[in-house]
Amino acid sequence: MSAEIIDLATLRADRRLQAEKREETYLRQEASGFSESLQSAVERSRLNLPMMATLLIAKAVDALEDNQPVARTEQAEYDAAANILRAIVKARTNARAKAAADAVRIFNMPTGA
Repeated sequence: MSAEIIDLATLRADRRLQAEKREETYLRQEASGFSESLQSAVERSRLNLPMMATLLIAKAVDALEDNQPVARTEQAEYDAAANILRAIVKARTNARAKAAADAVRIFNMPTGA
């Protein structure tokens, strides 16, 4: 009878490394696929830069929302896109308002302050 010493910490580290490599490969494939579909959409529909940016933001938000693709209805996709656009418009409006307020504050600052 023989005994074998198994280093569990090394095995776990190897499994973790392999899982990270699989995840990175999966993400690269997803990014490549999305890039190809975006390029195809640009050529087919003649999308302008704001439209492309909106698609990229939507994809980024989808990636942040969940790790697994979820089958949604067409209406749910429209609702999700509308929520994203509302958030973008709200953020841009708030940023512009803050920038305008800062400009007024600087413009009205007393001399020597």
